[in-house]
Amino acid sequence: MYVVRICTFCILAYVILFIGCSGSLNEIQYAEKADEVYKSGLFKEAKLYYKNLLKKFPDSPDVKIYKERLGDVLIKLAISANSEYEANAYIREIEMFELSANDTVISFFKYKRAMQLTDRERDAKLSELSFKQYLLAAQYDLNRGKFKEALEIYENLIVRMPNHMNLDKALFLAGFISSEYLKDIHKARGYFRRLVNAFPESDLADDGEWMLENMGKPLEQVTFLPESEKHQSN
Repeated sequence: MYVVRICTFCILAYVILFIGCSGSLNEIQYAEKADEVYKSGLFKEAKLYYKNLLKKFPDSPDVKIYKERLGDVLIKLAISANSEYEANAYIREIEMFELSANDTVISFFKYKRAMQLTDRERDAKLSELSFKQYLLAAQYDLNRGKFKEALEIYENLIVRMPNHMNLDKALFLAGFISSEYLKDIHKARGYFRRLVNAFPESDLADDGEWMLENMGKPLEQVTFLPESEKHQSN
């Protein structure tokens, strides 16, 4: 614990020193230092760096990257905040900067905060989320390659809204992630079968049937349906 505190103090001292001399750095150097702080887990400091990057270099071709990283930092801070007031302050910053992934980020934040609550409180908060917000929360994890976490959100959605008219989307995505990323063919079959049986008229039903027929096969044994036949079958 003592060593960790010393290390943290050293990093903070380095951050303060860097802030003091950052005026002499070019954009590339500034961005590299910002990324270093981010990777160190010093998200409050990282927030300052990315905000300054946007302020100092508003015409940079990498502005979108800085905004995405700033949004990621702010959502991490919001999720770990000690109070709802503090958390909402970070969300207001996300809205203020008009980050492109606003809806996705906020949906993810609401879901993750809800999951940290006790059973009764968690159920109440999760029930406030719309179908779209569940999908967006899962998309946030997908965008970052967190497939297991994304699947858990889809599974939660499927349990909580089993009769939703658009559940076919969640079923297909849950099956696809299980099959292609987590290599759980058994679980994937369950989701695809439910999709095909419950939503035979869905545009995703044919894709679900194809997955059921071809999952786990060697590539040379996979049957590909020509586009012309696919259109005719529709």
